[in-house]
Amino acid sequence: MKRYLYLFSSDSKHMERRLDALARKGLELIAVERVFTGEFKKSSRQDLSYAAIPMKHAAALPPHFDPLPYGYELVGGYNNMALFKALPCAKLDRERLEKQIFCNEGIQTNSMMRFGPLIALLIVTVFFFLLSTVIPFYQRGWYLSYSGICVHLLRWFFTGLLGVNLILLPSYLGAWLRGLTPWITSASILAGVLLGLLDLRQDQGVFLLLAVGIAIACLLGLWRLCKGIGAGIAAFSALILVLGLMFPQIDAEQMSGTGLRSMAAKAPVLTLASFRPDEPLEGSEYQTRGTLLAKRYSYTEVSAEASLSTETYCCADRWISNLVVAELKEYGRWQETELEETWISASGKTALLRAGTEVSLVSYSEYMDLEQLSMLRETLFSTTP
Repeated sequence: MKRYLYLFSSDSKHMERRLDALARKGLELIAVERVFTGEFKKSSRQDLSYAAIPMKHAAALPPHFDPLPYGYELVGGYNNMALFKALPCAKLDRERLEKQIFCNEGIQTNSMMRFGPLIALLIVTVFFFLLSTVIPFYQRGWYLSYSGICVHLLRWFFTGLLGVNLILLPSYLGAWLRGLTPWITSASILAGVLLGLLDLRQDQGVFLLLAVGIAIACLLGLWRLCKGIGAGIAAFSALILVLGLMFPQIDAEQMSGTGLRSMAAKAPVLTLASFRPDEPLEGSEYQTRGTLLAKRYSYTEVSAEASLSTETYCCADRWISNLVVAELKEYGRWQETELEETWISASGKTALLRAGTEVSLVSYSEYMDLEQLSMLRETLFSTTP
């Protein structure tokens, strides 16, 4: 049977505590070859105990080294620890055992090893905070991209993980968490990368290649170490692949005429026909972008007489729509109108409108009066994307 054993050599005392607790439950360690677990068997021994000694390197235990005179047998090496098991009915002399290993300059005495994972976690946390504050892409509209969402979530997740590690530092639970921290960190970053691939689903070829490539690389790289982890990552990659293929993004290039109107017909956007009789168009452009939190529909039409562009954000909740409104209001000066949640720019040619969790920014080449704004609200917010 298998039991969780993953601890670092700096927490060798906690490793002994873990093994002794399992021994009291009638479990005896027989092998330590897996990543997170040790192999145990049922045992009725009452004198079973262990010695976990932190080692500098494997050469500190040469082939001729024999721990039997000290009452121990070597079970194996694990995370830079030599794990010794007491022999039945033997007189234990741990002091001489450690002295013998010390003569080979094998015992690791640097207690700062305990802080290695925490320092690495601190560096990762600082990196994600810098990424979310320095790069403009992640500063604004982060809710429109899965990579932006992951950056914002990961910086706070790693901050919390670091804080819990520091609080639990001296405890056995802290040692258990510290051993898992590098794996948790790596898995979180990998999950963020995989989710970020959904931002590339407009290019189906690149998206497919990256998703399949990451899945195969993780499966092959981790299969020997831990089949469960390798299979789990591959399954998560497959899920991302399915989502990306089932819900592709639409990003139409600029084209002349009314060719894009059929594509934008079901989206909460406007056309020049909403303001004036239909006239020949010189260009039009349609684009969608977004996540489960918010999706943006953009549509532009240009004719010889006028131009019109619409950006509509369909948000998951009111909080996200508040963020959208606050960010859009940062550009230009806005005046409230008699209509509910409707603002007009100082020039009168740009309107910001909200209804529930939907927000629209409409820019028209001519001045928009109150009647037209009312018509915009009715047209935009009666359309279901």
